[in-house]
Amino acid sequence: MLAFASAALALAGPVAFAQETEIDRLFADFARPGVPGCSVAIVRDGRTIYRKSFGEANLEYAIPIREDTPFHIASVSKQFTAFSIFLLARERKLSLDDDIRKYLPELSYQNNTVTIRHLIHHIGGIRDQWDLAVMAGWRMEDVITHHDLLGLLFRQTELNFTPGSAFMYSNGGYSLLAEIVARVSGTPFPAFCRTRIFEPLGMKNTRVFSDAHALVPGRAYSYRPGEGGWEKALLSYSNMGATSIFTTADDLVLWDRNFEDPKVGGPAVRDWMLVRGVLTSGRTIEYAGGLLCFQYRGLEAVEHAGADAGFRSEYIRFPGQRLSIILLSNRATFAGPEVARQIADILLATEFSQPKPQPPTVPAAHKPVSDREFAEIVGDYKFETGRWITVRRSGDHPVVRLDDGPEVNLVKTGESKYVVDRVGIGVEFVVAPGGGKSPKLVLETQRPMVAVREKLAWPTAAELARLAGTYVSDELGVRYEIVIQPDGGLLLRHPRDDFPLTLVLPDRFASSLGRIAVERSKSGRVIGFRVTSDRAVGVRFRKE
Repeated sequence: MLAFASAALALAGPVAFAQETEIDRLFADFARPGVPGCSVAIVRDGRTIYRKSFGEANLEYAIPIREDTPFHIASVSKQFTAFSIFLLARERKLSLDDDIRKYLPELSYQNNTVTIRHLIHHIGGIRDQWDLAVMAGWRMEDVITHHDLLGLLFRQTELNFTPGSAFMYSNGGYSLLAEIVARVSGTPFPAFCRTRIFEPLGMKNTRVFSDAHALVPGRAYSYRPGEGGWEKALLSYSNMGATSIFTTADDLVLWDRNFEDPKVGGPAVRDWMLVRGVLTSGRTIEYAGGLLCFQYRGLEAVEHAGADAGFRSEYIRFPGQRLSIILLSNRATFAGPEVARQIADILLATEFSQPKPQPPTVPAAHKPVSDREFAEIVGDYKFETGRWITVRRSGDHPVVRLDDGPEVNLVKTGESKYVVDRVGIGVEFVVAPGGGKSPKLVLETQRPMVAVREKLAWPTAAELARLAGTYVSDELGVRYEIVIQPDGGLLLRHPRDDFPLTLVLPDRFASSLGRIAVERSKSGRVIGFRVTSDRAVGVRFRKE
């Protein structure tokens, strides 16, 4: 059984031995039997200079990863969807500034124009399909079809924000783009990609995987850490546009070459892929055509990563240095972007103009916090913007929460001075003029933000009990119940799962489903709540 397989491709101008040894060391944990692995391709000046595969594609049958092993590449798929749209735009079959309802009249939101360009750059306000699916009670292991997701997206009556005003990553937007490609071209999206992109570029082992029951010869399966070893990380997607392309590192090398010598699409489409989005404020964002355009250590870089189930993928190019790094893994713990940067650090060591980025400086250990200090700093603080920051005691150290977000440790650095753990933002507690016990909190951001400690009217047990009842989301087609637990806590219940609710502000709760904000009538009667997750804002549930 081989856990390590060298490339069959002949390398032209391989990396120096010392550099190869350094890169090999990054994959040392993969080069042994019985572990999921990684397929690596590095291209310099148009030639493959490093090509190796490590670990196993299937742990149950001890099948090693080979050079032609296809991997699910998750969101790295998005650049192919954007490319397809640009092909149609070049042929004048659509305009990037068309209202998407021209092609998708089933969409339910009103009074806003979302354009194709908005979808490409994630600035249209379309809610993310995966966040919506979880709220609807689906599980990611379910067989989720393109039709399922379109139905969910078509039922949404609200957007995350006014189109063009902000950036918020949306897988849903890219599913809609794939549907637009199919409707405008008159060809199913998988066939369009095959005949217009994959076959012309010679990508023989690449396909849009739109049916979870279909076979992919020689494919890798995905894994995550389990009890005492590895376990399957199930993936049953049958959807397209945002994800679901299977390909090999060698095929992605062919795709990469098209950016230097654009045989498919020509220079116009290649250039469109690198045009970054612009908000209505005039600010240019990093996201372009299914790719991020940014600087790393002073060099221009183009990148996208992907993560679904146990699959992890990474594609990064440094155009000025003609260096590309492709990493495909079936291990959930693989940090592709981090490893790709480590490889770039090795190969471009003399070409960077800036040092390696350093993590925020956070003290290694907490300084002790006395009972007196806890009494001075614990409380609820309100900013002028209306947002709240809460400080509470957790064992022997304080924790901080902004609005209804997650709690983060505060690390004491000096008298009345702290730093937010893992973030590095300074926090100072100050006494107001005229005395008083630390009534203000100052966040030491670029422009210091001041919050004043105030008393909140926390609900009583009887008031919390009035939240019990049945709540319905018409946009999701799902019904939940809020029930009172024996200990008086609240539980958001769905037939497939339960979500404990943690009170973080009056009428605001935290849960693994998302942040819950209770809605009331003018008379104060509970009429519903809204759920906000990372990529879906304010999904409404009405109380029956």
